Amino acid sequence: MPWLVIILLAAGSLLLAAACAAQTLRKTKTLCAPSCPPPDRTTGASETHLKIVIDDVIFDGPMPPPDSATAQRVIEEIKHHPCINANCLNEILEVPIRTVWQDDGYFRVMSEGKSQVVFEDAQGQHVILTIHVDAGPQYWLGNVAFRTGDPDQPLVFSAGELRPLIPLQEGEVFNITKIRDGLDAMRSRYKEYGYINFVTTPITAMNDATQRVSVTFELEQGKQFRIGKVEVHGIDPGRAVALASRLHPGDIFRNSTVENAVKAMAPGLSDDDLFHMLSLRKDEKEATIAVVVDFRQ
Repeated sequence: MPWLVIILLAAGSLLLAAACAAQTLRKTKTLCAPSCPPPDRTTGASETHLKIVIDDVIFDGPMPPPDSATAQRVIEEIKHHPCINANCLNEILEVPIRTVWQDDGYFRVMSEGKSQVVFEDAQGQHVILTIHVDAGPQYWLGNVAFRTGDPDQPLVFSAGELRPLIPLQEGEVFNITKIRDGLDAMRSRYKEYGYINFVTTPITAMNDATQRVSVTFELEQGKQFRIGKVEVHGIDPGRAVALASRLHPGDIFRNSTVENAVKAMAPGLSDDDLFHMLSLRKDEKEATIAVVVDFRQ
């Protein structure tokens, strides 16, 4: 019987994104006993993976936060997640479970699970997952603040302008997804004003006595980029001039403005075609974006 143990412990800061790629909400440690099934089977020089089919997911013990409908949604998500080795089980147990409980304020949720092999057939190894969740205390949102990561660069937007972008109010149940939504909204706001290198790091401070999580958003705003050289190829000169006239060198670079200008010259243009014909060349030193549109692509 293979066993998986997943320990999820919230870190002191929310490192989220994007592209939030290296940013994460907590440190995760995954342990697997020696009896875990091998991640793959090897025959000679070729390697074939053992597919794992999750037939059922069982929560043992009390089920605090998610209601029955939410729990069923999580179960179905886990059961339908493609899985080709034992490590995949760690991933599908961690993400949906952590997100659901943390969206209900259980910021320090911990869970552990075990998998039991039922049988194997042509589809792969069939398993049943049994999961135990220790929700821990529930938290509510405390103070929200914004600060610049560069002391020589003041905030481009005031705290009064940024705060409405976070769809969570003080005293409401702390919700990770709403914090992420706020990060996305801030990125969109900054990028629409040419700050294409904008990055923000949410830093949390937890008060266990009041069960409040305060969040300070540290903003690396970067330079404001403007449109540089504009080149148009592959259409008649009149339309090329018309397109270039919509994109003035020196104007604040807005990706939406560039895309709309190109689409105006080619109604019905698909996003895939736009991707292939549009080239944006960034000059970090000059803080400009050269726009090259080639309709021959």
